[in-house]
Amino acid sequence: MVANPGKPDDLAGDLSSVSADQPAPTKPPEDGAAWEVVQSVTMPVAKPIAAKQVPTAPKQVPTVPNAQPAQASTDAPTPPFSEAKLLGVAGQAAAGHPSKPVVDSVNNPADQSAGGTDAESATTDVASSMPSSPSADGTDGSDSKAVATPVAIAATDGDAVGGGTAVPAVDGAAPATDGAAPAASAEPTPASPPPASPTQSPQATGRGKAGPNRVLITVLLSVLVAALVLVGIGFGVVRYFEHHVLPGTELAGESIGGYSEEQVHDLVVTLVDNYQPTLQFDDQDKQATAAQLGVTFDVDATVAAAMSAGRDLPKVEQLNPWKSKKTQLVSSVDQDKLQTWLDKTFITADMRQQSAGISFDADQQSFVVDPAVPGEVADGAAVADELLANAAGSQPVRVVTKAEAPIIDDATAQTQADAINAAVNLPYKLTAGKAEYTIPPALLASWLTVKADEATGGFITTVDEAKAQTELPSLLAENLTKAAVPKQIMHGPSGVVFGTSQSGADGTAVADPAAVVSQVVAALQAGQGLDATVDVTVDPAPTEEVGMPAEYLVPGGARWIEVNRSNHTATRWEGTTALSTWTVVIGKPSTPTTAGVFHVWHKNALQDMTDGATPETRTYLTKDVPWSAYFNGDQALHGNYWGVMGTSSSHGCVGMPPDLAKVNYDWIQLGDLVVVHD
Repeated sequence: MVANPGKPDDLAGDLSSVSADQPAPTKPPEDGAAWEVVQSVTMPVAKPIAAKQVPTAPKQVPTVPNAQPAQASTDAPTPPFSEAKLLGVAGQAAAGHPSKPVVDSVNNPADQSAGGTDAESATTDVASSMPSSPSADGTDGSDSKAVATPVAIAATDGDAVGGGTAVPAVDGAAPATDGAAPAASAEPTPASPPPASPTQSPQATGRGKAGPNRVLITVLLSVLVAALVLVGIGFGVVRYFEHHVLPGTELAGESIGGYSEEQVHDLVVTLVDNYQPTLQFDDQDKQATAAQLGVTFDVDATVAAAMSAGRDLPKVEQLNPWKSKKTQLVSSVDQDKLQTWLDKTFITADMRQQSAGISFDADQQSFVVDPAVPGEVADGAAVADELLANAAGSQPVRVVTKAEAPIIDDATAQTQADAINAAVNLPYKLTAGKAEYTIPPALLASWLTVKADEATGGFITTVDEAKAQTELPSLLAENLTKAAVPKQIMHGPSGVVFGTSQSGADGTAVADPAAVVSQVVAALQAGQGLDATVDVTVDPAPTEEVGMPAEYLVPGGARWIEVNRSNHTATRWEGTTALSTWTVVIGKPSTPTTAGVFHVWHKNALQDMTDGATPETRTYLTKDVPWSAYFNGDQALHGNYWGVMGTSSSHGCVGMPPDLAKVNYDWIQLGDLVVVHD
């Protein structure tokens, strides 16, 4: 039987109908029937292939028209195994699936026998070169028809390899190894050569009994088949590992040789999901997630790296399981995120650097530098390298520290302190009319706050405007304005209005204190100093209703004199105790005695009184006026020896008889209260 190289897909398709358990024939065929020799080779993986002759039933093989008789040959037999079949078996064995032959190489014309001899012709040639079996009558079978001897290669799991129609085994045939049945070709059997003449001997026909040649052929065939099987296995292994991880490959310490891409992907996902390395610092052990450490895994890149590991090695080393091919999870680290987590977890505040600062020294009345302090932080770069080297997180990662220099040093702070001191000591002068006020440097400094800005490596100086708005307005009023004096109206104990006890006076006020403060703050923030004019407004004097002071409201209290213009009397009081009441002279309508509340400011025992400094300017002159006590400018209480008591005839003074005036003069004191009312 001849295999059809033009139909590679049929090589493994039609042997399933051959039973491996079919019994071998127990007797030769009937007289006149020809023997058919079927060479059955059972080939389990890595075992020698045995060849056996299997007689077939007579008249089962059709004759091919115009077929040439097979010629006996003394040359070495052509191997009865096509490369395609051998590669199929080897591919199965290498892949671990001997029941499913790899038949891709059948489609390759390069796999056909050299010299144009394909698998079919190789089988036929072998059959024609083998000696025939002896006949039942003891002859050597030279009269039998020559029949092509097909060779079937059975897989070890019972699936036959090769194409064609199954031929039942003749009784007496040996069963195939591992249960595989011999396969019969579906192709027509070539015509047998004409029978030999009765006079021809077996030696003449070249079909003697089994001898050394047959043994040699069997041995050579077995060696050749074994060699081809090994070659096929080699090709199968190479093809298998083209799509699987090479032997000796490790991923994150795990052996993955032979893994498929899907298996590698599943392993990588598992490793990533379980990633939780331990970080050690001093006596602390902390576990962290990838998110906390800023670690990101590239699953696809890791799978690709594992599948390609060792592919750059020579072919022999690629398949060498003792040639280590290590690969790791492909990952990256966000350095900033890692550094933040490490410092927050392991580095305490007292370990960190402290930048230089600036503060106000009250004793020196200036800003001074607070020295910087070096510190230490976690060495994020070293930890990142360990995380990348130990990408699966299977080993503890040691956290080490490195020195941390102050972000802002003393020299930088001193430069800033000098600039602030210069700004504070500039003049900040305010003027309102003739009044001036220069804000003290210490007050300006108390409004400043100086903070280190490590992001920029400098300082931020701010002015507390709210504090300035609280403190500065009162100082502006105190130094640039005058307060209004209220007008006071005094009432006596009985409710009688005595008159104005205090005339009052208008004052001034800063027109917009808040605006002035904002102007000062802006100048201080800019460090420019200030010389500004402050607008002021009039602050009218208020009027107040007041009673007599308390010392005048008790019996035997303070001295005071009450002049009543309505009834022309003067009463001496000590508190609420009246000592005496006298009839007096008061001013005439043109020069009235002024109503109001006054105090004795001057006393004179004897003097001349006039209204002019010279004779030409005076209108009167009164000589030797005794016992005068002045209370309101040039108006006085004095002795009057020329007027009529109880009348309004004086120039504004209150006159009384000289003797009473003497009593009053001795009793009254400077500062005593004098009240004039109607």
